[in-house]
Amino acid sequence: MKAILETQELLLIEPRRWFAKLSEVQADIFSDLFEDDEEDEGVEVDGDGIATIQIHGPIVAGLPAFASKLGFARPESIRTQLEGAATNPAVKGILLDFNSPGGTVTGTPELASLIEDVAATKPTISFTSGLCCSAAYWLAAPTRAILATPSAEVGSIGVYVAHQDVSAMAKAMGIIVNVFRSGKFKGAGVPGTSLSEAQAAEIQAKVDSLAEVFKEHVKKHRPGMDDETMQGQTFMGYQSAGVKLVDEMVRDSNEAKKILLALLTDKAA
Repeated sequence: MKAILETQELLLIEPRRWFAKLSEVQADIFSDLFEDDEEDEGVEVDGDGIATIQIHGPIVAGLPAFASKLGFARPESIRTQLEGAATNPAVKGILLDFNSPGGTVTGTPELASLIEDVAATKPTISFTSGLCCSAAYWLAAPTRAILATPSAEVGSIGVYVAHQDVSAMAKAMGIIVNVFRSGKFKGAGVPGTSLSEAQAAEIQAKVDSLAEVFKEHVKKHRPGMDDETMQGQTFMGYQSAGVKLVDEMVRDSNEAKKILLALLTDKAA
């Protein structure tokens, strides 16, 4: 958590879930780090030709394969599975099964673009019985339908950057941090320093710019979405259909698959 605060990473994630996951990982990380890395698993295809791709946990690019055992979703693995499903003649439709609070910006727009392309060639829908928030919703938006159980949590459309200002603590400890910079934005947020007004404004402008890209992406795929729905809040599944975040309530993934099969029947007809 400290590293995320210090690096000012642009985040597309529900913060409560993010910090909880980081704390959970810290407890087990040493034993998992020393296990052999694993190759990405292939996509699961059932007898009806439905490929299910799980997107569970924080979505973070650049992690090794074993990170999936720590509860993270890797865009690289998701991409491989999507590409495999798109070119596999046995796959008639794709179900993206979400349980994710979101993740980092890196890799998210690009993966969403691939999902849009795949959904244009093979019926692809999204389902969640847990979380489909922030970056996860960015990925779900281009699919042909978004389905949720009543107790799911959906939304958190927005972007944020966390900066931990510990300058007062450093001063109290007698620590003076000098930053020798080549420009007014270089070295912004170095631990032990405060952000200048210009630095804070530059970070806010970056957040606002990406948030606008996020909102336009959602509006493109979810016409009629009210801007008030995209203020970073989440909605329970039973609320989300009313604000156009999802298309329909379902009991479970089996019911979601039935809806996808109906789309396949309509396409065949």
